[in-house]
Amino acid sequence: MNSTSTQAVIDPLSNWQPRFWSIWLGQALSLIGSSLTQFVLLWWITSTTNSASALAIAGVMALLPQALLGPLGGTLADRLPRRTIMMVTDGITALCMIVLVWLFSSHTVQLWHIYILMFICSSMQAFQSPAAASTANLVPQSWLPRVAGLN
Repeated sequence: MNSTSTQAVIDPLSNWQPRFWSIWLGQALSLIGSSLTQFVLLWWITSTTNSASALAIAGVMALLPQALLGPLGGTLADRLPRRTIMMVTDGITALCMIVLVWLFSSHTVQLWHIYILMFICSSMQAFQSPAAASTANLVPQSWLPRVAGLN
């Protein structure tokens, strides 16, 4: 077989940077936004209720779903398309933020609304974090230590 009849082998990582940076930046911004929102909600609960028990319930709502659903999130990230998981979880989280903005802007927000929304967002984070770990699959072997540091 001569060289003109062989097909060129295309390296799937030859143009990895635009895809990696767009996914990594999107997930980083999403994580920052979620963390800031959670901080503001905890601050609002503290300043509004002056109740340690209300703050404790909010903390449980923000952390318990990740602890309980984390193993399931990792399993699903290994079995389902990670891109789909990231898009669905980001979409549900964005919808929760829209509901939260509407509740605050209409002055109808109640403490139980915040608890439920914190629970839903925390549940989504349990699925999003393992799926976002797939960014290491998008880079060449030589970039793995850098990606681990960025993550």
